[in-house]
Amino acid sequence: PTQWQCLNYNDARKLEITGRLFGGCLDTLNLLLGSPYLDLHRFKQEYAPEGLVLFLENAELSPTAVARSLIALKLNGVL
Repeated sequence: PTQWQCLNYNDARKLEITGRLFGGCLDTLNLLLGSPYLDLHRFKQEYAPEGLVLFLENAELSPTAVARSLIALKLNGVL
């Protein structure tokens, strides 16, 4: 089963998010970094005015692989 998880569980406010949704599977995103299929700089230039919402999911990466993936995203300007 799939579920949304709030990382800030102490915050009971209702949350409404708007903007262009992008992201997906960490395994795939890391493979596409630096390729024409994940041109984040162009994507940000084109869609940032409407807002950007990043979503990430992990199905099979180990905790250390997830950490490495997040660091790779940060170093490549995604986060």
